[in-house]
Amino acid sequence: MEWYVDVNGRKLRRGITTGTTATAALKASILCGKFGCVPRSVTVELPIGWIVDVPIEDCSVIDGLCFCSARKDAGDDADITNGVLILVAFEEKSVGDVVFRSDGGVGIVTVKGLKLEVGEPAVNPVPRAMMKKVLKEFGIREGVVHVKVENGEEIAKRTFNSRLGIKDGISILGTSGIVEPMSEEAWKESLPPEMDVIKAKGHDWIAFVPGGIGEKLHKRYFGDSENIVLCGNYFGFCVKEALKRGFRGIHISGSFQKLMKLAGGNFNTDSRFSDSKPEILITHVALVAGKCDRRLAVKIMEISPFNRVIDFLEEEGIDVEDVFSSIGDVAVRRLRQFGSAIFRVSMFNGERLLSDRMGGE
Repeated sequence: MEWYVDVNGRKLRRGITTGTTATAALKASILCGKFGCVPRSVTVELPIGWIVDVPIEDCSVIDGLCFCSARKDAGDDADITNGVLILVAFEEKSVGDVVFRSDGGVGIVTVKGLKLEVGEPAVNPVPRAMMKKVLKEFGIREGVVHVKVENGEEIAKRTFNSRLGIKDGISILGTSGIVEPMSEEAWKESLPPEMDVIKAKGHDWIAFVPGGIGEKLHKRYFGDSENIVLCGNYFGFCVKEALKRGFRGIHISGSFQKLMKLAGGNFNTDSRFSDSKPEILITHVALVAGKCDRRLAVKIMEISPFNRVIDFLEEEGIDVEDVFSSIGDVAVRRLRQFGSAIFRVSMFNGERLLSDRMGGE
């Protein structure tokens, strides 16, 4: 297990997710209840198989429940939840299963389309599985896990939870259990060397995907994995660097929610800097479908989470593939402004390929 990673010559420290932090607090609460003392730290097994030791800060009785607390440590990653205090208590109760409750600061799901049911606290599936595994180790198969996040409602205002339909708190997240230290500058510094390696292997084409899901879909549909670079939100930066290295073709693929921003000239697709999805979609629905009245435009502006807009358009009898082909064509034209190359843009909704457009040279 290596907690420091070398990113272009810089040693950066990994951290732990809110899911790992909450799991540690839960384990401490159970131990406190069983033995009457607060452990200084507890070990947690991560989904990737690593064992980590997490410090426990305190234990206090709130409304008759024994809450133990641990603090999220994001390492050298610029994470908005770094340092947040997460408190967890377990309540023995005959409820037929392990259920989760927010005792404040953990968001509540208010819309369909997410991985959790409406009304559930925003404790994601992997952290739930981690906590259930801890309970099973103690022979516990039912009861209530109470999760509380100090100042969670205020912290959530600086996240995108409200746009996702998660209200009144942050989410308890994590798939691997660890946080990779990918600050903006560190990530951008790591990308050109990857391009150099791909070029040195003789590839004329390079592919940019925003993350792991985009990479998986790209491989499934287009093959060749050696020329793929995970670029995050930095499409403009990556295209410029690829052109400097003389790549003949640049293929960008990923979710439509992110890539459609390219058609609006937004080449850093981080929602903090560009969130023009509804406006772009309304424009192309009007151009392609020949209709976009006030009712339709208002619905597109308000729909959340945004991936539900595909179902809505199809219910309205609009050919979404025609619409996204139009968006893809404009994205390609925008990219051609960077320089001479063949550009290809492929947009997905889940595993469905909505649009695959190409142009240039």
